[in-house]
Amino acid sequence: MSNQVGEYDPGHTTAVVFPLGGIGTGSIGLAGNGRLVEFEIQNRPNKNSSNGFSFFAIKAEHAHQVRTAKILNGDLEGTHSGEGRSPFVGFGFGPPREALAGLPHYAQWHFTGRFPVAQIAFADQDRMLDVTLSAFNPFVPLNSEDSSLPVALFTFDITNCSAAIKTACWTSPCPPSTLSCRSTARTPRYRWRCLPLTSPTALRSRWR
Repeated sequence: MSNQVGEYDPGHTTAVVFPLGGIGTGSIGLAGNGRLVEFEIQNRPNKNSSNGFSFFAIKAEHAHQVRTAKILNGDLEGTHSGEGRSPFVGFGFGPPREALAGLPHYAQWHFTGRFPVAQIAFADQDRMLDVTLSAFNPFVPLNSEDSSLPVALFTFDITNCSAAIKTACWTSPCPPSTLSCRSTARTPRYRWRCLPLTSPTALRSRWR
């Protein structure tokens, strides 16, 4: 755990959930390891929950070959033996699929939360792409109207650490305006956004 107030390293983010959303509009939670959890946008509490397969992901390409692809999550913290009592879900069955624990992800992350802004810096041993995810609320002091907008805003700062990377792409399976992707009969469509990179360089994108 960092000595700074509001800063947490791996091993100390298990109980961290940062609320995102305008005043009185409900919220979604940004977990300390980058997961999107606790969607409370239907006029009822929804603590300790996930929202289907909600996540952000990034990949890097060169000469039309994928060099790395990961979800923007850190390791799953907490119990790995399973929870709950539903059929094939619970103790002994491991983490639920919605935890995305089996997908490639970042091994190192640093969470900083100081309302109305949260920031997670992701890094890995392969040192191809470092990503800083910033999420913030529409909080404007002395302006209740703008502070009550029903939005959560995200920015991604992507740093190219390798000469082998020429293109970076990022996505979410959720519609960018709603981030609503509960399990349905249809598979969510992934819309990759790609931009060229020169090494070394940094790229910034916004998602809301």
